[in-house]
Amino acid sequence: MIDIFLTILCFSGFVYASSRWLKIDPSYASLFSISFIGVLLFLFALFNCLQTGTSFLILSGFVLCIFWGAAWLQKKNHKRLIPLFRVLIFFLILITISFILTVKMTFTIVDDYVYWGIIGKYLYIYNHLPVAGCPLDSRTLAYTPGTSLIHYFFYLMTGKYSVQVSYFAQNIILISALLVFVKENYKKTIAYIGILVILMTVLSGSIFTKLQVDYLLSIISFSIFWIYLSEKNIHLKLLTISMPICFLFLIKEIGLVLGLFILILVLFDIFADRGIDKRSKLKAMGILFLTGAVLLLLKALWVKHVSAMGFMEFHNAINWESIKKAFDIFSDKGARKGFFIFIKAFIIGSADRLNTPYLLW
Repeated sequence: MIDIFLTILCFSGFVYASSRWLKIDPSYASLFSISFIGVLLFLFALFNCLQTGTSFLILSGFVLCIFWGAAWLQKKNHKRLIPLFRVLIFFLILITISFILTVKMTFTIVDDYVYWGIIGKYLYIYNHLPVAGCPLDSRTLAYTPGTSLIHYFFYLMTGKYSVQVSYFAQNIILISALLVFVKENYKKTIAYIGILVILMTVLSGSIFTKLQVDYLLSIISFSIFWIYLSEKNIHLKLLTISMPICFLFLIKEIGLVLGLFILILVLFDIFADRGIDKRSKLKAMGILFLTGAVLLLLKALWVKHVSAMGFMEFHNAINWESIKKAFDIFSDKGARKGFFIFIKAFIIGSADRLNTPYLLW
């Protein structure tokens, strides 16, 4: 349970800072904070200072948490901090549930032990992104590191690598997205979050014990639209959604298209809104263009990294030679054995804690 305690202390510091100094609504501050951490980790990794940068972030989280404690001791600030505590209560409940669900969890889905899970372990061992010649499948190394950087953040904070920490860290991203639905009305909050969890489970499987990221792209995108429609201040809402939009690309490369799509929709909405004066519109459009520029910069930096490492993208890795190599299963005993294990796991094996085949999802 020490993992939960450390996580709440460190992460709540960032949530407090986002709410206190950037004036972001406490319900939205968790998603903004985890997205901000993810973007910084990505930059640290690209500029080869992952361990140092992550350690600095962890230390910053604990220091900011001390500021929160000091603010609470000033009785005049109690009323202002109550919404933050409301968010923290839901965070604590959900994170405890997710922690219990991941006890003794092992990688079961093919993608988890091929890429999404194993990349985090590589980061923890070597403290840098995979390089040319590493033992991982080079065809997948052109993918963005996804949530593995967030996993690494919590590996370093707890001082250990474990599969449970991987799932636990992933759940923090999910919970941060769910927290945007926290309202003053507790019954309404529970109803919103409960419905969303049920829907995601029906469509994606055991979301609290899954490292695949497609469901995260969905819930974060939905959360972005929710924030945009709920927040009244035009500039504050654009600031709040800026980091989650950039984070979409880091979760999975298709997130770049999602992020740009959201920016275009918001741009048209602001342009068509007659209730916003010209000056505010220009300022809002400036924020949107800046967010889009950061998103494209992250893409450009990743393309440069992939090119420098000589990684071949997956769709380019399918050629006549790679097709012929795939037929080694008929002549190589080890490859044949691995092939049959894969087919068994794919069709009738357990995909997650719902014990459903991978093929169904």
